Amino acid sequence: MNPYIRLLRLEIWPDFLLVFLFGAWLSSGYPVWKLGLMLVSTAFYLGFGFAINYCCDTQEDSLHKEKSKRNPITNKEIKKRSAYLFSIILAIIGLLITIPLGIPAFLICSLLLSLVYIYSAPPLRLKSRPWLDLISHGLFAGSLPFLFAVVALNTEINMIHYAIAFSLFHFWLISELKQHIGDYESDRAAGLRTTVCILGKPGSEKLLKALVLLLPITMLPVFLSALNYFLILTAGFYVYILKTQDYIKDTRYNAVSYLAAIVFGII
Repeated sequence: MNPYIRLLRLEIWPDFLLVFLFGAWLSSGYPVWKLGLMLVSTAFYLGFGFAINYCCDTQEDSLHKEKSKRNPITNKEIKKRSAYLFSIILAIIGLLITIPLGIPAFLICSLLLSLVYIYSAPPLRLKSRPWLDLISHGLFAGSLPFLFAVVALNTEINMIHYAIAFSLFHFWLISELKQHIGDYESDRAAGLRTTVCILGKPGSEKLLKALVLLLPITMLPVFLSALNYFLILTAGFYVYILKTQDYIKDTRYNAVSYLAAIVFGII
């Protein structure tokens, strides 16, 4: 496969596209061209995020056999400078596409691109700063993509949207913590100071369990008009967690299940 295509990491886009599509699903009365522009801008945003991450993760990836094979820069299939330039072009195009969608969409997209950049790139490199790594990921993978889709399609944001955005923030914070637990050895060897490296693996696993158990509570505002269903779903969630000890092992499956639960609450 072309190394520039591999930089985009298309295989894991569905996890993130779900959030944008969810925002679109909650919107109504918009012309088809706006949905098209929003999705195209989303594609450039995702491409930029994964490409710039590859550019800035060469040191860590070189210490991890599987990641080193996957990264076309550490594999020497493409020069880092070329990959970096490619990433910036993606960001610029993605931002320009949002101009017809209005100022709010343009501003949120600008914030998304900025967050993704400083998450990976030095000198700030939020992904190697305790707590900021989790918070920033919750914002640019969860709450902000959802709000971007809503405002891009001319839907006025209300309290339900904010409640859903917070719940999505919480979910993707969990996802990031789970990812960093898996990367603990290579991150520590590379000298990174992620939340997991600071807390240690046992402490991070305890934090993960606590955050997972709090997840249903973040969805309560969505279910205010259907508390009976909320209690039933929450009880089932806790029984499953406590019985299987499955604290979000499969992010894609749980992302779908999580969004489906919110949809059920809204309906």
